[in-house]
Order: sequence, then structure tokens, then C-alpha cells
Amino acid sequence: MQSEMQVLIIAAISIACLHTVSGPDHYLPFIALSKSRGWSFTKTMGWTIVCGCGHVWSSVVLGLGGAAIGWSLSKVSWMENIRGGIAGWVMLVFGFLYGIWGLYRASKNNPHKHFDLQDDGTIYVYQHNYGEAVAPEHRYKVTPWVMFIIFILGPCEPMIPLLYFPAVKSSWAGMILLIT
Repeated sequence: MQSEMQVLIIAAISIACLHTVSGPDHYLPFIALSKSRGWSFTKTMGWTIVCGCGHVWSSVVLGLGGAAIGWSLSKVSWMENIRGGIAGWVMLVFGFLYGIWGLYRASKNNPHKHFDLQDDGTIYVYQHNYGEAVAPEHRYKVTPWVMFIIFILGPCEPMIPLLYFPAVKSSWAGMILLIT
């Protein structure tokens, strides 16, 4: 188990670094906010760390929730043989219903939101219907708290499956080490 955890930790660190570097949406908004608002390096790093921690912790909560569900279901041995089929059908039905819901919402032409980066580095959010121009007075500046909420609601997807290996081994110590 020791060598497996070492490999898993190295994989987690590598994936975290690649995930951040390859996703400009993980750092460009902070650079833009910092430049547009004249933030100091300390304030920029502070908000980046706060949003990054929210991003990671939302993933940890989802991963731990999945592990807890897995541990609970592992005690129900009769379900072991049919859970794959049930999961497949549930995902298929959910996808079908969600697709119908999306088409219905698109047909109603409900307002939707966009983020817009101006030449001076200011980030705005605005809402409009399709084909409708947006007047400048209907745009709102993005605050750092909006960035925090966006990062919390968008968990770090690559981290979630990594938490399942120690969960399968019922290793709380391994999960805590990996999260740290």
C-alpha cells in the first residue's frame, strides 16, 4: 500500500499542476481582476488562494460523498450484481430528460449570462436573450466573490477519481494524505 500511495500522491500533484497550467480559466480571471482594479501582489495571491481552496474543497466534498455512498452500498451485497445496469439506465434516462429540458429552455429564448473581458482588463457579466444587443449600462463588474462562487460550483474534476482508490481500500489516512 505504501508504494501505491506514493504513486497516487505523485499523480495527484502532477495532475493538479497540469490541470491548473493547462486551464487559463484558473489564472487569467485573477490576472485580469488584479490589473483592472490595481490590486497588490499580496491581494491577488490572497484571492487566488481563497478561490483555489474553494475549488479543491468542493471536489473533496464530492469525492468524500462518493466514497461514503460507495462504502454504504458495499454492505448491500445483493445490489452488487445489478448496480452497473441500474447506473447505466439512470444515466441514459437522466441524459434524455436533461436534453428535452434543454431543448424546451432553448425554445423559450430565456435570458442567459455571459462574461466579457474589456480591453482595459475589466470583467463584466451581462444577461441577454439570443440576438439581442447588450447596452453598456446593463453590464455589471465581476467581484472577487463571484469568482469564488464560480470556483466552488466548478469542482476540480480530476481530483475526484483519485480519492476513490484510498476509499476502496477503506483507508482514511490515505484519503487525508491525498487531500493534503
